[in-house]
Amino acid sequence: MKIFCEIMQERIQKILENTKLVNAVHEDFTHTFRQLGLSNFHAKKLSRNVLWLLGENKPLKHVETKILGMLERTRVRQKNGKTLTLPQILQEKLSNRADLIFSQIAPHLKGVSGKVLDFGCGDGQVTHLISEKLGLDVEGIDVKHYPASHVNVPIRLFDGKRVYAKPGTFSAAVITNVLHHEKENELILKELKRLKIKKLVIIETVPVGKTPKEILLDRERTFMNDHLYNRLFHSADIPVPGTYETAKGWVSRFKKIGYKVSHSQDLGFDQPTIRDSHHLLVFELMKKAK
Repeated sequence: MKIFCEIMQERIQKILENTKLVNAVHEDFTHTFRQLGLSNFHAKKLSRNVLWLLGENKPLKHVETKILGMLERTRVRQKNGKTLTLPQILQEKLSNRADLIFSQIAPHLKGVSGKVLDFGCGDGQVTHLISEKLGLDVEGIDVKHYPASHVNVPIRLFDGKRVYAKPGTFSAAVITNVLHHEKENELILKELKRLKIKKLVIIETVPVGKTPKEILLDRERTFMNDHLYNRLFHSADIPVPGTYETAKGWVSRFKKIGYKVSHSQDLGFDQPTIRDSHHLLVFELMKKAK
C-alpha cells in the first residue's frame, strides 16, 4: 500500500509532465514570491528552481526539506530595515487571515442561537473571534491541538471520524478550508448529516473553469499552490490530498445529505499572496431532513 507522500509525489510528477500546467504553476509561484518582496527576475528564478527540485527522483520529504532550506536562505530587506526570510514574510503577510475569514462568515452567523461548532478550527483564531466579537457559545475541533496563545475557547481533538456529540447539539457550524484536506471527505458529510446542524457556513478552495477539462487542469494548479503553502513553506506534515470540488459540486453533495444552499458567493483570490480561489456557501437543513 502506497504511503501518502508517495501518492502526492506521483501526482506532482504527473503535473510536471504537462507543459500547460507547469507554465500556470510557474506563474502562480512567481506571483507568490513577488508578493513576498522579490523582484520579478528573482521571483521567476526561484519559481523555476522550486519546480526543478520537485521533479527530482528523490523521496518527497527530502525534496520538501531542501526547498524549505532554499526559501529560508532567501531574504528580503523590509522598509523598517529588518531582513526576513520568505517564510517569515509569508507569516506576516497572512497574519490577518483569521480576521479576513471572520469578516466573511460573520454576517451569516448573526441571529444564530445555540452552540456553534468550528469544524477543523486549526489554531482557533477564528473560533476565538466568533466568541469575542459575536458573543456566541462556540467550540472548536481539529485533528491536532495547537491553539494560538490568546485563544481561550474550548478546542477538542477530532479522531477523523466522529464528533462525540448528540444530534441537535449544535445550531450552526463553520467549516473553512477543511474539506479539501480530507481524503475521505464524504465521511465528514455523513457526520454532519448525523449531527443535524441547522446551518452550515463553509468556505472552500475551489477549482474554476468554463469546461470540465479546464476545471480538471485548475484542480491540479490549485493542488500545487496548496502544496507550496502547507508543506514547502512550513515543512508541515499536513495532508494535501487535493479533494477539491467546484461550488456546484458542493451544492449537489450537500443536497444529498439534506441541505439546501441559501447563499453562494465567489470570493475569488481573496488572499492575494497564494493564488487559491475561494467560495463561500451557506447551507440550511431542510425540514424533511430534521
